[in-house]
Amino acid sequence: MKLACLSFTDKGFELGEKISKIKSNKYRIEHYTNKDLDEGIKGFLKSEWMNFDGFIFISATGIAIRMINNYIKSKDKDPAIIVIDDMGKFSISLLSGHLGGANEVAQYIGESIGAIPVVTTASDNRGIESIDIFAKKNNYYIEDIHSLTKVTSSMVNEKKIGFYTESSEIIKYNNLKILKDLEEIDNNLDGVILVTSKKKFPEINIPFALLRPKNIN
Repeated sequence: MKLACLSFTDKGFELGEKISKIKSNKYRIEHYTNKDLDEGIKGFLKSEWMNFDGFIFISATGIAIRMINNYIKSKDKDPAIIVIDDMGKFSISLLSGHLGGANEVAQYIGESIGAIPVVTTASDNRGIESIDIFAKKNNYYIEDIHSLTKVTSSMVNEKKIGFYTESSEIIKYNNLKILKDLEEIDNNLDGVILVTSKKKFPEINIPFALLRPKNIN
């Protein structure tokens, strides 16, 4: 994962150098400082936004939000955004926590520099495996990324969720009803997660998330 670490202050520069020297097989971190860039970090983001998997801002969260505002699109496309204060006290997952990997990066960087990782996604704080992480882990394609919102909301509120799969992997969620057949989907469920290659199935009148195995033609 290619990450750009961006610093603005003298203290931030020192911390950025420290972060860029963290040894990792998973993350490759390059440090850029505002004063050494011809057009500053603002210009750097404009030209390099698509060339990195994530950005680590050593700054206030407000600075990061204003600088990325024009570039963010959707949760399945945006890079990971992490914010660390220049005193190195907090490592905050700001954007693309799941699919982009910001939660993992914030945890890893926090542990590496002695900062407190801050992860605010509701599913993580409840010990629930999110649907997008489940899909990513098992190489499933999410048919409609926007469909996850209502099902995830029900999971956060501990509602009963149906789960039908043609594979062996089961999402980690306590109030789950395993469905052996698509005909078992009914209105007593608050949502349903489907892992299937089937193109046709009964009409579903409750919120559902459809995951497709990528190895299915």
